[in-house]
Amino acid sequence: MTVSAACLVALAASSSAGAMTLSARRVGQVLEFPYYTANANQGTLITLVNTTEHVKALKLRFHEAYNGRTVASFNVYLSPFDVWTADIVANGDATALATRDNSCTVPAFSTSLGGVNIANVAFSSAAYTGAQADGGPATAGRMREGHFEVFEMGEVTNDAHGLITAVEHGSNGVPADCGKVVAAWNMGGLWAANSSADLSAPTGGLYGSTAIVNAAQGTFFTVAPTTIDGFSSGIQHTPPQDAAPDFDTASTQVDGKYAASVDVGGHIVEARFSKAVDAVSALFMSEKLFNEYVVSASAGAQTDWVSTFPTKRFYVDPALNHGLTSLQPFDGAFGADGACAPFNSQQFDREELTMAPAGFPEQPPGTIAPQFCHETSVIALTPAGSSALKTSLTEPFDVSSVFSSGHFIIDLTNDGHFHPIDNHRLTTSAEGFVLLGLPEVGFVAENFVNANVTAGVLANYSGVYPHKSTAKCVLATDATKACP
Repeated sequence: MTVSAACLVALAASSSAGAMTLSARRVGQVLEFPYYTANANQGTLITLVNTTEHVKALKLRFHEAYNGRTVASFNVYLSPFDVWTADIVANGDATALATRDNSCTVPAFSTSLGGVNIANVAFSSAAYTGAQADGGPATAGRMREGHFEVFEMGEVTNDAHGLITAVEHGSNGVPADCGKVVAAWNMGGLWAANSSADLSAPTGGLYGSTAIVNAAQGTFFTVAPTTIDGFSSGIQHTPPQDAAPDFDTASTQVDGKYAASVDVGGHIVEARFSKAVDAVSALFMSEKLFNEYVVSASAGAQTDWVSTFPTKRFYVDPALNHGLTSLQPFDGAFGADGACAPFNSQQFDREELTMAPAGFPEQPPGTIAPQFCHETSVIALTPAGSSALKTSLTEPFDVSSVFSSGHFIIDLTNDGHFHPIDNHRLTTSAEGFVLLGLPEVGFVAENFVNANVTAGVLANYSGVYPHKSTAKCVLATDATKACP
């Protein structure tokens, strides 16, 4: 049997490295955490777990909520089967990440926070103030809410220079020599000269969690990250403050494109793009979002809707979008009001009744249509000043006068007047596929306050419900036809 040249080309293309996917098993190379906060005496506890027998080199990068500007970035080196923990807390008017964990970090953290001997790194406003001002707030409080990612940069698999030995924990639970890891990045150090030395490519095996805690109020909101696997087939080991790895540095396939496998209506659509960030956005694309809510005053119930758009900054921030004339899938560049993306919502009670809340066609003149304006948007579905997460990002969307409980459908392809939003679609893939909506991850946070169980005792019950969603893919040549 002979094989034609054309068939050989096709076989070569089909044998390319696997496309990026969202891991249904929640273990992988990249973790996207949709929300953190240090508002109102709350802290955000972080846990990262290495499930493998290899040393993992990780990049942690934290973004403020408005425009996704970086407020903290550092490297963590996890020994085999290691767990790293930390807490995002208020630091005066600003924010810091504090830890009592022993795993090695670069840079090494300061050891004093508010007069307490605890390792910490202060968040910085430098990325959105002074010469880097972007038109948004320039206050330290802007760092109090946002989202963050964890990227696996590679595995330390060669101990020729003693770096595995330095990172691994001894019988006392302390790494042998974190100073050696820090020195490797100093001028003249091993990794400063060759960042790939003693490393191999990422293999995944990471998972993590967060918990938003207010000890005084007794609230505890647990939030799991969204996990990407197959993000990188090469080493991306960089200094702590380096811009890579990020969502624009995924690995290409053999044909020079960036591929994403997307679950659309129960079948997998593989789409290839010229830009890495478009392939990552494809993984997060949602046409509609679904979740429940309770805002009953008699039950002391509060519900916040959290939506994070992990790749938004690459489209709306002029510092990152490289002068793009088209900002698809978003609507416009970031400015003083953010970069607002309208949406349509439909509210139901628990007995399938529905009516038009604010933002629908019957809205009175001057009413603001519902919209997500920040990279991380938090919408309290309760009267002004009331929020389960004590957010300062609340955009007006009080639904308490409509139905006190039920569920929401948020349509990211139509505005508050049921008009289709042409821009809410991803760049056409190499196959001629178009994914509609916006790249989003998020959850609903509910809190119930009960003072009636035991005299003199105030009880709080808190819970988190990840958003459910649908994806829609159509042909660029005929939007009435679904992608095969």
